Amino acid sequence: MRAMFAGATASGWTLHSISVASGVSCSTIKGWLLEGKEPTLSRALSVALVIGRRAINSINALAGYGGATPFEETAGPDFVTMIPGCLEDLSIIAAATARGGLDHTGEPAARAAADRILARLLPISSAGQAE
Repeated sequence: MRAMFAGATASGWTLHSISVASGVSCSTIKGWLLEGKEPTLSRALSVALVIGRRAINSINALAGYGGATPFEETAGPDFVTMIPGCLEDLSIIAAATARGGLDHTGEPAARAAADRILARLLPISSAGQAE
């Protein structure tokens, strides 16, 4: 959290302005910075949305993701790579479940493939278009 706020204050944000824009109280933010308290994901994202893309990606990086961009800034789906990638991942899932279910050897690969499929298809789904 400290690094996220250091970048924000270097860009001209104050704790007060971040608090007002995010709806997270100054005392809560100070608790994170001065007392080492951990934010809830909801509050961390509220603050990150105010600070910007770098802050959002720093939170996403905790789960192994990055490169987030607002939907309105994306060029649109790349169907040329999306569809073949989904088919490749479906074949991984099919191979892992060919024996009638997932076992401890096939589950990690199938789970990773399913996550990639969801990530690829989310932008064109109704969930990805939610306002």
